[in-house]
Amino acid sequence: MRTLKNLLDLWRRYVLKSTTVTLELDDLSVSAALAAAIPAGATLLGVSMRVTTPIVTSGATNTVDLGITGGDADAFGAAIAGALNTVSDETDYTVAPGTLWAATAQGLTVTPPGVETFVSGAVKVVVTYAQAVQPAA
Repeated sequence: MRTLKNLLDLWRRYVLKSTTVTLELDDLSVSAALAAAIPAGATLLGVSMRVTTPIVTSGATNTVDLGITGGDADAFGAAIAGALNTVSDETDYTVAPGTLWAATAQGLTVTPPGVETFVSGAVKVVVTYAQAVQPAA
């Protein structure tokens, strides 16, 4: 059984960090990417998104998917509504929270569904992750 001291020692070995980025969704693009949003060797704890400017797509859906660049395109939310102040969180995931770790940096991508493109909109994305503390020299 772990004692409080054991748990504190474990948490001292990791640093919790977060990155916040605002993405403009326009110019008829088919995606907006956050390159290296998850650093190499980090354990992803969560990804959340808020619509800061209503999203308009070339089709009738006005929704977005939030996922991993070159991987699971809707890992962190599928068909997230584009209305102002819509928020996505762990309840929108299509993968189990806390299970993503990669040796190389991973990017995130916001995409409209199907063959649609973005007409306008903006989102703020927050990525929270843990990294091991490196030993001092």
